[in-house]
Amino acid sequence: MDIIKIYTQAKNIIIENPSITLPPIAVAILSGIFSYFMKGIRPSLFFLNPAHLGAFFGAVFLFSIAIGILGLIASGVTITMCYDVLSNGKTSLGRGFEKVMEKLLDIVVAAILMGIIVVVGFILFIIPGLLAMLFLMFTLVIVIVDDASASDAIRKSYMKVKENIGNVLIFIIVAFIVFLIVGIIGKIIEKIPLIGMILLSPIISGATTAYLNAALTIFYLHLRVWANVDHENKRCIIHTNPDCYYVAEHVEEGEWLSFSTLTDAENYCRIEFPEYSIERHC
Repeated sequence: MDIIKIYTQAKNIIIENPSITLPPIAVAILSGIFSYFMKGIRPSLFFLNPAHLGAFFGAVFLFSIAIGILGLIASGVTITMCYDVLSNGKTSLGRGFEKVMEKLLDIVVAAILMGIIVVVGFILFIIPGLLAMLFLMFTLVIVIVDDASASDAIRKSYMKVKENIGNVLIFIIVAFIVFLIVGIIGKIIEKIPLIGMILLSPIISGATTAYLNAALTIFYLHLRVWANVDHENKRCIIHTNPDCYYVAEHVEEGEWLSFSTLTDAENYCRIEFPEYSIERHC
């Protein structure tokens, strides 16, 4: 699989549909403004009145929760809008927010479950936490694209990464390089008085978040499993090569079905067509 092609496609989608970047940019700007004012607080205030310390940490805690929820919504909107572009050739902020509001409970529950799993993993000597982050990377995309529940999305994400670990690792390496470069640029820009921290750096950070979410969505769609039901010969042909995502779009004969994982495709064929043979092609 050409991972660079996926990132290039994500870039083109962002350039042609810049509104996709607006939600994460807005969240990043809010975070930047809060951070700027927090840096302006003098530590001596806490010694003069210890009650201020509790108020400070309380404000930080509440703001962190708010930013976390807004960040989830923003990511959900970018994923929805990217998927709309890929599916229909067009999108809108209204459509993005509408879809996310419909799935907000599943999105929040998925985020909480992921957080618990990752935290427990980090408690178990860090590496399990990193692995948890890796195997759960598609969860939010699956909740939105496949209209899945939180628990089902977590399961499917685990299976999807497990079935495509090589391509996933390459994707993560490229994402890390992008994140590192943007992070360095952001730190440099933050040195610009006022506007650097509360506007320029957040814009870059938010746009990058949208870009990576778009790439992740495209990547997930490339990894979907396609099954062709051949009723005449009583065969259920499962295509395990990610490139079959493109093949399936141009094949008119037979019944084509899309699945998140190979396991889901095989289970569907066994249940719906028990008398059919199951074959793996492509």
